[in-house]
Amino acid sequence: MMNKKYLLVGATALGLSAGIFGYSQLNDNSSANVSENQDTAISAEEWAKQQVDKKAAKHNKEGYFKTMEAPSYFKYMNAIRTKDGEKYPSYKAGYRQLELEKSQSNVRSARTEAFTFDERGPGNVAGRSRAILVDSRDASNNTWFMGTAGGGIWKTTDGGATWEDKSGDMAHLGITSIAQAASNPNIMYAATGETIFGGNGINGGGVFKSTDGGDTWSRLSSTIPRVTNFLQATRVIVSPTNPDVVLVTSGYSGFIDSQFNDPEDKWTGYVLRSTDGGNSWTPTLSTRTRLQQIIAEPGNFNNMYATGIVPTTSFRSTDAGLTWTPMNLTSIAAVEDTESNGISRQEINISPSNPAVLYASVDINGGVSRLLRSSDRGVSWTIVEENGRQKTQDYMGGQGGYDNCIVIDPTNENRVYWGGVDLWTTEINPGNTRTGPRQFLGADFENTGFLSLVNVQGFTLLGGQLEVNNPTQAISVEIRFGSGLTQKAHRFVAGGGGVGPGVPANQYVYQDYVDVPFQVWDIENDQQLMFSFRDQQNDGEFTWTERDDDNDPDLLNTREYMFVHAIPYDATTPDPRVAVPAGHEVNQIYFVWPFLTAGETFDTNATSILRFNYGGATYQNSSITRVSDAYRSDNNTGNDLFELHPDHHMLKYAGNTRLISVNDGGLAYSDDNGSTWVEVDNLATNNIVTSQYYKVDRHPTENRYVGGMQDNGSWLSPADPTASSDHNEVGGGDGMESVWHATDPNLVLITSQNNNVFRSTDGGNSFVSAINGLSDRGDGGNAPFISRLGYSLLAPDVVFAVGASGVYKSTNFGQRWNRKSINNELWNFAGSATRVIPSLADPNIVWAGTGMSEERTLFLSQDGGETFTALPNPINIGVMSGFATDPEDKNTAYMLFGQGEVGKVWRTTDLGQTWREVSGYGLGKTSRTGFPDVVPFSMVVWGDTLFVGTEIGLVASYDNGAAWELVPEFPSVAVFSLVVKEEDGQLVIGTHGRGAWSSDMGISYNRGGGDPDPTGSLTVSAISGNTSESGTTATFTVALATAPTANVTVTVASGDPTEGTVSPATLTFTSTNFASPQTVTVTGVADTENDGNITYNVNLTAASTDAAYSGKTGSVSVTNEDVVTGLLNPTDAISLKVYPNPTQDWVRFELPKVTGSYDVRVYTITGKEVLSTSNRGGGNMELNIQKFVGGTYILKAVNGDKVYVQKVVLQK
Repeated sequence: MMNKKYLLVGATALGLSAGIFGYSQLNDNSSANVSENQDTAISAEEWAKQQVDKKAAKHNKEGYFKTMEAPSYFKYMNAIRTKDGEKYPSYKAGYRQLELEKSQSNVRSARTEAFTFDERGPGNVAGRSRAILVDSRDASNNTWFMGTAGGGIWKTTDGGATWEDKSGDMAHLGITSIAQAASNPNIMYAATGETIFGGNGINGGGVFKSTDGGDTWSRLSSTIPRVTNFLQATRVIVSPTNPDVVLVTSGYSGFIDSQFNDPEDKWTGYVLRSTDGGNSWTPTLSTRTRLQQIIAEPGNFNNMYATGIVPTTSFRSTDAGLTWTPMNLTSIAAVEDTESNGISRQEINISPSNPAVLYASVDINGGVSRLLRSSDRGVSWTIVEENGRQKTQDYMGGQGGYDNCIVIDPTNENRVYWGGVDLWTTEINPGNTRTGPRQFLGADFENTGFLSLVNVQGFTLLGGQLEVNNPTQAISVEIRFGSGLTQKAHRFVAGGGGVGPGVPANQYVYQDYVDVPFQVWDIENDQQLMFSFRDQQNDGEFTWTERDDDNDPDLLNTREYMFVHAIPYDATTPDPRVAVPAGHEVNQIYFVWPFLTAGETFDTNATSILRFNYGGATYQNSSITRVSDAYRSDNNTGNDLFELHPDHHMLKYAGNTRLISVNDGGLAYSDDNGSTWVEVDNLATNNIVTSQYYKVDRHPTENRYVGGMQDNGSWLSPADPTASSDHNEVGGGDGMESVWHATDPNLVLITSQNNNVFRSTDGGNSFVSAINGLSDRGDGGNAPFISRLGYSLLAPDVVFAVGASGVYKSTNFGQRWNRKSINNELWNFAGSATRVIPSLADPNIVWAGTGMSEERTLFLSQDGGETFTALPNPINIGVMSGFATDPEDKNTAYMLFGQGEVGKVWRTTDLGQTWREVSGYGLGKTSRTGFPDVVPFSMVVWGDTLFVGTEIGLVASYDNGAAWELVPEFPSVAVFSLVVKEEDGQLVIGTHGRGAWSSDMGISYNRGGGDPDPTGSLTVSAISGNTSESGTTATFTVALATAPTANVTVTVASGDPTEGTVSPATLTFTSTNFASPQTVTVTGVADTENDGNITYNVNLTAASTDAAYSGKTGSVSVTNEDVVTGLLNPTDAISLKVYPNPTQDWVRFELPKVTGSYDVRVYTITGKEVLSTSNRGGGNMELNIQKFVGGTYILKAVNGDKVYVQKVVLQK
């Protein structure tokens, strides 16, 4: 523990945000004077995660359909790169670009024929885009460069009608910003590295430069790997008069996804400045703020601004970025947000027609967002409102930390466009302002990184770090630190000294009037104020101590509280009202509990200011109008707004009239102030292919493809698609893995996040939910965010899924799922890293698990996924990034690892008993055989040819792993899925940034195997009919084809006991009765699922010492009919989403908006009506069914020819 007196901390960090001293907020869940509960610490990272959770809950509550996918995705990306037991990935800065460059120079195989790859689109579904540049060389403003999250840089010369990939040899990194030098427009710079909610997201490859107008790009070696400051280069700007003067906002925390993993991680944000075209850089601002933006004033490059996130401070420079000072933007935005944890993220824009005018879109934690306006270059700010609506409306849709953008009309300083999930336009009413009541307006922190504050239970301001007492006396106060700044203070000892919380006020005993190393000033009246403190050490001095929760859990050494009084200062005489027991409460206006930031020291000569602002905020009247509505949130007002893709990341004008948005769906533009929009991926000529697939599969015999994409749902292609072909959307949410039935092209499965599965029986034209029995679903931590489907064409009806409970198996292609629990701590469910993979050589072999280390292992089933056994875990790495099986040898499989500096491909040839590293790493940190040190995601085996999909493209070995190289014909993009279609040998490729691809390689397999025994077989008749949930029965018969040499026992088992039971369970055949058919009766079982008619198999297995019959199998297909099919499945009925279901009282559902009313009725399972009501116009509706007996009910809503139904289970 460090105990420092008058040595407060080396003041090196620049000003931090409202509500956060130093780097972190630390909690004390106790009232400083009243009571104590358990003490916990909360870092900025934990705080940020809480805000994400709050916003996700808000979306769910308000009916949003998009989940907060970003944190889940980036948590997975971090997990597969981090070894178990370690905090950080071990990859070097910019490793992807460096490994790509090395691999491109290392292609050495003797292949005589080049591979041919066909782009399959979609041309109408662009992936997430983050940046847009309007080329100043084109007077028509139709030439644009777009930066995408995973597809690199794209260029259009015709206003978005057609596009060309300009990434060249650049790894398809996350492009966050593109800037052009006005004095030499052939010079451009591109920043890489995507941040999400202030967390690291995916590290970039530094800054790239083009000297030929964006046709080719080269990495600036001064950025990566030379320094780590450029891992997250979020924005870049160039001087309009000197193309060599470049500034970048960037950050570094040491590892990917710091926001959600490590409360001790200390992010550093930078403004980096170059005067030699990017050959060298100087940091001119270093801060704990996660800088997201830098922007320069049009016409005056000296004036520029930098903003950020978590903790949030805005900065202003008046000397072209050489020096920076904090702005008070965070303080003014804190108005009426006294109980939140402050600001999440800010974006600033500057009016081209009047550069003194700034607007800031500010996301405030707790579901509030504000628009601020300054008319004096950020010196002062007003809050833009519309009749008080600003207090309750969340204009950024709860995701302002992820998507936050703003632009001012170039010809009208009073019109601004801004938003997040959706877009809004605001028209200022000049001169129409008001002043609000006096209240706390937040805090400013200038050079105060040496101290932190404890969050105290009961404190209501700065996220629980500050309390204002006697508000009628409250004023704006500065606590000033620096050379020669001291004053007298009243010293109190509480409870005799050295005690914990809960000390009554009358036990605060006044001691004396002593010096403290700062001054307290009333800045409204320019007078010094009285100050008191609790001397916890009882040593006669104001003592600063680091917080040490391990050795001092009650914080007995750090309770030196600070009290500011609304009493004029006297340098010689204590105030007689204060110098008494409990005098610390007299005219007390501010109360905080500070402590020394860990590892810091205090320089008494460094100038620092802690400012508490109090007063009346200025409000600017305006009109605010929604201009896009992704989720039809405003339908209740009668509006029918254009449903632009949600999540907007940047707004920019092309000329004075065309407004451009880049968003999670690519790019859109408006030529009429946002009244209508053109989404470029819907243009007939579009060929921008940047979709981010998780997995792509194909029709069994035709070139038709289906797959799920991040941000954009699931899509189905037409026959023989090209890069520009339009695909049809068949599923929403974040589209995940999909499977096309190997023999029945009518059957298709798609998924969305968190184990939501959907099934088609008409070749993908329509889908219905297919989650019966799949209980590990939703975002509660029991389901993988990336929904996994395990499939082998050798058992075409069998599909697998995974969850925290274990493996789920369906024997009827998703109609019904049965859980196969794995009760073993080494199962160690790891979300999206958890997989289940049936063998492509033998469907009885099924692999499942999360990876391999001391904490986890793989599990193996040899009975088709019925039971699983833990395998030895000799590999100590962590979660796996992929898995593959050998299609010709059931004993051989491959496990892929994405952690840095370890073997990437491991092979077993004995069903997982032993493993061998085959990517050339051995026990070293680099591959001796050419495999790049990047994450592998997918793999297929073709004899001695091994294809591995990595984050820099397709890597191959043509000699069974002895040597590896990049496949140069394929683009350098992340390859998430590889699937072989054995019908014609086509390789199907799903990329995360460049859409779907295929290659007709003629892949074929020789699975071998002996001839079947012609004499021993089971003769099984067809089923006599269908069973039903009312308990009706159906029968079939079994006999033997030939006389056995020994008795044969046939075991009969229902493939889905929740739908049907069988009797008898065994049949016995002898040499005399073998030809006599024996009858099996199948009885239908009622369930509580809205599942319609379910088809499953009854399976037969023979056992005998007669080799001709031993192990022989057979099956018969049975359909169990829903007893209320007429209610549940009328013609054109639509499934209704009801929650909670099951329920104990109320059910809630939403009906589409209509003209007229819905007839709403509830029926028993036998069809008896028990409730009748109506709903006028649609919308949200609730029904109380608590009075009914427990059981299954049918909810039905009808409006004209629209019929909505759902089965509801009432639990008692």
